[in-house]
Amino acid sequence: MSTPWIAAYAVLWLTVLVVAFTMIGIVRRLSGVLEGLEQRLAAPPDLGAAVNSTVSPFEVVDTDGRTVGFEELVQEPTIVLVAANHCPACRQLLGKLDDVGESIGGVPFVVVTNADDPETHYPPGVRVLYEPDLTATNALDNRANPQAYVLDPAGRVLDRKVPGSLDDFEAMAREQRRRPELLKGAETEAPSWR
Repeated sequence: MSTPWIAAYAVLWLTVLVVAFTMIGIVRRLSGVLEGLEQRLAAPPDLGAAVNSTVSPFEVVDTDGRTVGFEELVQEPTIVLVAANHCPACRQLLGKLDDVGESIGGVPFVVVTNADDPETHYPPGVRVLYEPDLTATNALDNRANPQAYVLDPAGRVLDRKVPGSLDDFEAMAREQRRRPELLKGAETEAPSWR
């Protein structure tokens, strides 16, 4: 082998090593970025007030136009369904709740919506309240419709779920009945926002 070939061979090997170390460095940096992205994508989305957080009191309006304060609305752990008008998923869910009435499994149940939607059929016996200025939506930091919360009189979120059927509400009610210490704690604990 002549000297120019040996030099060319050495330069080629040096180039291969530089490219290899550069690629290893890029892959190491990208793996950290991809792992972080994977963790963020795997985390449940932030759809509203978290369980065990406390929400600010809010006011809603009943069908007669009377203001209903938080203290009157939530006198015991209550399932509050937030449903937006012109929401196909909300209409579909409400259509499945015809035999519900004022409570689900012994837990009071109310629907809070931002406006009256003539296309939405509200189940008979269900208490429907309106939030003209999105007061409940803002207090609950609600980002999905429909979404159900179980609130206690202290404003604490006991449960949160994006419901798809009556079974989801019944599961929320069962959870409240299963944990009577939560019900007792809600009765004796003074609200932190008063």
